Amino acid sequence: VFLAYADEILTPVALATALSGACARVPTVVIVSSCYSGSFARGAMAAPNRIILTAARADRPSFGCQADRTYTVFDECLLAALARARLWRAVFDGSVGCVRQREAQLHVLPSEPQHFFGAKVRDLPVP
Repeated sequence: VFLAYADEILTPVALATALSGACARVPTVVIVSSCYSGSFARGAMAAPNRIILTAARADRPSFGCQADRTYTVFDECLLAALARARLWRAVFDGSVGCVRQREAQLHVLPSEPQHFFGAKVRDLPVP
């Protein structure tokens, strides 16, 4: 978990550097739940031992971030998919279907969650 101060920004390069030191050889799942988070699913973050799931494309917002909500739309969908999926790929697929349905109900521009599955973890099971 990364908690930033108001003036701090976690970049994909900074997170990739931190993960390379701590998790260089072990399967690592990164979930980035924020608007415009798709840039975390490519570039420096892409590694053979990583699965990366993001709430939106790099140029799109995600939805459900109001202060009166416990979870965003992506988070709710991800948690529901986690409860029934056996593989991380199925978690992502289930999340995307749910997000699309909820966004259609809200009549908003689709956020288009992104993913990256490294070669060593393509079929990684959910613990």
